[in-house]
Amino acid sequence: MWDETRRMFDVSLNDVAVDRGVSIAQGDAARTVWDEFNGNVLHALAADSLGGAQAILAMTIDHLKVRHQFDRPLAMFQALKHRSADLFTALSGAEAMLWQDMKADVNIERVGAFKAYAAGVFHHVVEEAVQLHGGIGLTSEHRCHRFLKRALLNDMLGGTEDEWFEAAGRQMIMQLTG
Repeated sequence: MWDETRRMFDVSLNDVAVDRGVSIAQGDAARTVWDEFNGNVLHALAADSLGGAQAILAMTIDHLKVRHQFDRPLAMFQALKHRSADLFTALSGAEAMLWQDMKADVNIERVGAFKAYAAGVFHHVVEEAVQLHGGIGLTSEHRCHRFLKRALLNDMLGGTEDEWFEAAGRQMIMQLTG
């Protein structure tokens, strides 16, 4: 795996008797079961993305407090404060959306679009964190690269931003045009 923080597995059922005449669901019921399962996977990826973004942002802010430039902590520089605040604001908004989305009925296009948004927030926070860490953020000795790899993988798992935003947009158009 490119992202060493995540384990992937293939599941195979060996020596399991399967009655091919029995199915869990058919037709619309099968679509409902699939959407609910897939919605849970997408919610998990969104939550993972926001948790990762929160962790790397906290690590970055701690770094800015400790690292000094011109005999002052980097955290004292106004431009870096503003960048950190912008990242915190984006993350807070996405977290609020996650909790709101968890309460709603499963709408796979909306959940997918939210997963794509959350993964995008994670990706953005990590890219900024790498820059805010300076040269050390680009090295394999620092943990930033692991967060970046996880963010890139989360972007792809469960469908990309382009796929989900297009699907959600098409659904909204269908609802408006009836």
